[in-house]
Amino acid sequence: MPAVATHVTPPPRRGIGVLTAIASVLLAAALVAIVWGFGGPLHVTVDGVAHTVQQGATVGDLAAAHYTTGRAGSLFSVNGGIIGMVAGDPVAFTRNGRAVVGAQRVYDGDVVASYSGADRTERTVSEKVSIDPTATIKGSGPILKVVRQGTPGVSLVRKGAISGEIVSTRVLVPAENIVLQASMPTSADKLVALTFDDGPWPVQTDRIVAILKEARVRGTFFERGEQVRRYPQISRNVVAAGDVVGNHSWNHPLLTRMRAPQVRTQIADAASAIKAATGTSPTLFRPPYGAINHTVWAQAKVMRESIVLWDVDTLDWSKPGVFKILSNMEDGMGRASIVLMHDGGGDRSQTIAALPLVIGWLKANGYTFVTVDQLEAAR
Repeated sequence: MPAVATHVTPPPRRGIGVLTAIASVLLAAALVAIVWGFGGPLHVTVDGVAHTVQQGATVGDLAAAHYTTGRAGSLFSVNGGIIGMVAGDPVAFTRNGRAVVGAQRVYDGDVVASYSGADRTERTVSEKVSIDPTATIKGSGPILKVVRQGTPGVSLVRKGAISGEIVSTRVLVPAENIVLQASMPTSADKLVALTFDDGPWPVQTDRIVAILKEARVRGTFFERGEQVRRYPQISRNVVAAGDVVGNHSWNHPLLTRMRAPQVRTQIADAASAIKAATGTSPTLFRPPYGAINHTVWAQAKVMRESIVLWDVDTLDWSKPGVFKILSNMEDGMGRASIVLMHDGGGDRSQTIAALPLVIGWLKANGYTFVTVDQLEAAR
């Protein structure tokens, strides 16, 4: 009789269950490690305060998280102003009492301390600087001539390398100032030159030219280059009427605060504009505000232009009233004078209204009207 086959179920294999359980534990541990930085949180003390950080954190990470209180030093200018908030020495760190750098890792239980960097002051540099001579005017009268040319001086300036703030200045070579002698023409006649600044100006300049022409009086107009470029026809009208056009710089800056190349440009550009508009080059130069020094005088001389100031200021630019303009002129007149008025730079309606009165007074008091170049020739 053949044997009957029987199926027998083998007993469970305990090893597989154990392995599965271990794998589950390891997976959970791995997930925890991922969350807590491969090893759980670290407990550290930073500048006396307890913090919990992830595994792998560095001292620099603590600083980036603003756990440290130390700050980089500031950079100060030579006069005490702050140039840079974090431009001095960097923050220093210790870990468990030993100096470390920001890339140093921290471990559980570490004590980290930070120390603020020292403040610093910028370094100084020294350079030689030219001293411009100033101009001294001796005597009185509308005609100026050079008695002493003057020479620049030299000073040694110590200043902050970054801020440029000056610490000290020491004169190495004193400047020799230019000396100008003011005088009157030698002619026995009473002479007056009426001058007008800051034009050409729409409407106003033409009205003044018309008043002069009707009174058979010639004037001298000191014009700004930028205005001539805008209104060349008005400049041509001035010349066509027999009046003289002088140079009053390009745009009326304070030339005594400029270097020689800038002064030269101001004078030369205005002269070029006047030449382009009128066909003639100016021979007279009036510096804005009447401010002159050696540099201004030298650059005018290079351009072959005589510097012209004034001895009678009507103060018409301040709009004091028609009769005040007239009385200012009367009070300042000498035997020979250059009278300052304005045809541009703003509303000159008071000047226009006062001009016939000014001319009438001068004629009644025996003055002969000349242009500035004619007054120069009379000396």
